Amino acid sequence: MKMMKLILGTLLVSTLGACAGVNSSEPMAGEGEKNAEVLFFRQASLQAKLADAYLGSGGGDYFTQLGEKEYTRYPMTSGWHEFAVKAQGSVSSSQNIEFHAGKTTCVEVRPNTEDVEWLAVPFLNVLIPSFKLDSVPCPSLAKLTQVQ
Repeated sequence: MKMMKLILGTLLVSTLGACAGVNSSEPMAGEGEKNAEVLFFRQASLQAKLADAYLGSGGGDYFTQLGEKEYTRYPMTSGWHEFAVKAQGSVSSSQNIEFHAGKTTCVEVRPNTEDVEWLAVPFLNVLIPSFKLDSVPCPSLAKLTQVQ
């Protein structure tokens, strides 16, 4: 009975306290010339299939959402920037990413199967998916067009 109350309390707090909304159409890229580019993409997966991934700046302002097999591009200033990602009702995950002038940096949005918080109650990871960001080599144009 105590375990059930703990589970229900966790679900309620997560849902009410971790809602995400998209506030703007472009990430905060810092001041200065936008001389680099970021490409966020999400491939098909069994986990978190129906959940949207909300992408935001390190400050928690979410600027877009990605569904399965979608991608988006944004101009950036070169240097280090922090990005966060989460699903509706989940905890966020953040990643610092370095951008180089004249280059596109590709970031894959993946379901996070390694959430320590969900190890105690494994089925919650299925009910409340979470995401993580990985800076990866850019996919080919053919592979990217299969994503969307």
